[in-house]
Amino acid sequence: MTPNSDFDRLLEDWLDDGPLILPDRAFQNAMAVVDRTPQRWKWRVPWLHGSPAEIMAWGAAAVVVVIIAAGLVVATLPPSTGGPPITAPRELTIEQLREVLPQPDEAPPGTLYNEQLSGTISLSTIAGDADVVLRWYELGAGETWHTIFQGGGQDWGAAAVHWPDADAASQALTAHIEVLPDQFTGERDLGIVDLGDEGVCLDYTANDMFGTPGGVCVFRVANATFFVPGSGAGVEPQAVVEMARTIATRAAATATESGSDQ
Repeated sequence: MTPNSDFDRLLEDWLDDGPLILPDRAFQNAMAVVDRTPQRWKWRVPWLHGSPAEIMAWGAAAVVVVIIAAGLVVATLPPSTGGPPITAPRELTIEQLREVLPQPDEAPPGTLYNEQLSGTISLSTIAGDADVVLRWYELGAGETWHTIFQGGGQDWGAAAVHWPDADAASQALTAHIEVLPDQFTGERDLGIVDLGDEGVCLDYTANDMFGTPGGVCVFRVANATFFVPGSGAGVEPQAVVEMARTIATRAAATATESGSDQ
């Protein structure tokens, strides 16, 4: 006989007799059956059972829970910027240009800093072409600065022009590069491709200003253009390139710092 049958029989006997107090033996037998009978849990989904009003109430509660959960997820997400972070444009001031150019104690070997000739320089001296100068004025050419080193038959220079923005500076550089072949004899592109943001270096056998061989670099960093010539006996074009690289490296570092501070 199964446990359930035993329990049913005891219960029927007790109900038939109609006692007011459960006998000890019956109670003990019933408890023994309960202890031996496996208990099974039955899950009920509340919104699948009950009256229509109860089902609607459970449905409304579920919608509220979903809305609250969605709100918590959105609240924890980082704010969207609509794209990559916008960085401030790289920019150089005229004061910074004076600092990135070679200083008096950085004269090339065999030369000395010429304080009298250094300082502000005319656009025509840098460009060497009237049409380029006019174009530069249209582009909003700003202040200029240059340093001069001379001695031992050598002439070195480093000039900078300040522009309203990088686009104007780029257009000004392009105009300058186009006329370089007219100002030098026997010029040859040195193939320098990593000077500043853009630029070119040439060597030559003679130039209109000094008539001696040498080298020249013109390049741009941010909103500034640079003109670095060196000529005379013993001037190596590669040394001119190295001076230009030093200026470009300083200008790039300064422009990056300026942009991050804005």
